[in-house]
Amino acid sequence: MNRDAPLISILIPNYNKAPYIRETLDSVLNQTYQNWECIVVDDHSTDESWGILEEYSAKDNRFRIYRRPDHLAKGGNVCRNYAFELSKGEYINWFDSDDLMISYSLECRVSRIGDNDFVVLQGVFWDKKSDYGMIINKVTFEEVRETFLNLTPAWVTPSLLIKKEFLVVNNVKWNEELPFFQDVIYNFRIACLTRNFETYFNTIDWIWVDVLESVGKKGSQTVDPEVHLKFLVAIYYELFNFPDGLKRIILLRIHYLFKQGSQNGNKTGIIKIYCSFLKEKNLVTLTEYYFYSLHIFFGITGERYNSRLCKSIYYRLKKMIASQNRIKNSFLAEKVSIKEVT
Repeated sequence: MNRDAPLISILIPNYNKAPYIRETLDSVLNQTYQNWECIVVDDHSTDESWGILEEYSAKDNRFRIYRRPDHLAKGGNVCRNYAFELSKGEYINWFDSDDLMISYSLECRVSRIGDNDFVVLQGVFWDKKSDYGMIINKVTFEEVRETFLNLTPAWVTPSLLIKKEFLVVNNVKWNEELPFFQDVIYNFRIACLTRNFETYFNTIDWIWVDVLESVGKKGSQTVDPEVHLKFLVAIYYELFNFPDGLKRIILLRIHYLFKQGSQNGNKTGIIKIYCSFLKEKNLVTLTEYYFYSLHIFFGITGERYNSRLCKSIYYRLKKMIASQNRIKNSFLAEKVSIKEVT
């Protein structure tokens, strides 16, 4: 092992991923780049995860395992922040406990980061049932910020190698109050903090495994209005310098809830929260506010014009949030052979 090579801290939160975590940790062990530490913070799993983590820690002391301290709140973002505090590496590589690193991943990243604050490589979304995976995204450098505002991110966090100093100086942490889209917000922030980064979207070096139990990857399904209000407050303070982007993200969230077509009154309450928030922060006019809230309300509560109103509101909102400069990205649009990748 070349001890002169910079240390990379691989930081992994874990909760009840016993069926998958062995394969993930094996992919770390198989790295051609050897000077790494892998810190796994377990969020008090109720399955066999901890026993597996102990097994790997005994096998290789580069694995450092911790349980989330009891005085800290539960959650993946809390575990990530705690892992970051424990890290000793010059570089940070976020990862998840059910995804896979290709053997050359770390070596490829550290050789390309140079003087940049971070470097981005490509991932493949794979359901394990097919011989093919889907490229996560391909965009130009100038389109990067726009992708996050459109909730079609140019990359997700495991695609990154980041200089720890950059994160420390800019006090970049995971928002522990954010219930969903936390990955989008984290990456949008670092993309706005510097233009000193490189993207290598033609180089695939990790696999995003489709795991049905991965709630975080499928998006939060909660319809608790209090949770949604926390999200709105959090995203507002993250994006207050980008009011158009903030409005766009909120309207996209309304689209998502609206298209579910649920009869659940709780979802109606959530949409009213979104509309009220837009009005409170002067992101919409009073006329727009009533248009959104009333039409969406009647569309979801099952009035006899439900079908027509659903189509009307959907296309009106879609047209409103679109801009002439909106990117045309290829999110999950290009197939690649998994056999060739691995």
